[in-house]
Amino acid sequence: MRTVLAVLAALLCVCQVSAQTTAFTYQGRLGQAGTPAAGTFDFRFTLFDAATGGAAVSVVACADDVFVTDGLFTVLVPLTAPVSGADAYLNIEVRAGGAGS
Repeated sequence: MRTVLAVLAALLCVCQVSAQTTAFTYQGRLGQAGTPAAGTFDFRFTLFDAATGGAAVSVVACADDVFVTDGLFTVLVPLTAPVSGADAYLNIEVRAGGAGS
């Protein structure tokens, strides 16, 4: 009976895999007209397989109305990394916050 319980406990441990996040924190500096930006901005993050002319290898992750102070900001980017060993390049688009979707 103990062996059966031990096997069941082991199976339960294997089946209870918790979801892992691949999000990462991105900190940056944003300038506007040659000075540090201030206010809210919308950011769009996408991974590509080449620095120029590449194909997107992720969905677009949006971070709307991010507060930027003295040009500095921090954003949690929920992107999944490409296959291990593959190169990935982060593309970032920015616009003034509250501009719509």
